Amino acid sequence: MKSKHVDDQHIIHLFKRDKDLQGLVQLRVDIEVIDQAGNNLDESAVIETLNWAGHDPEQDR
Repeated sequence: MKSKHVDDQHIIHLFKRDKDLQGLVQLRVDIEVIDQAGNNLDESAVIETLNWAGHDPEQDR
């Protein structure tokens, strides 16, 4: 099987706020385009969800 360039593959890793925040915001925007749930998806709203009590996005999931 021919090896694919890394850009063509999904990479799973622990969430790193400084590197992954913009990608997470864009993912949530892309989801909202499809499901049209009316969610507030600006960066501050996404950060708020990352700061929920008992939730550590760098350790959870």
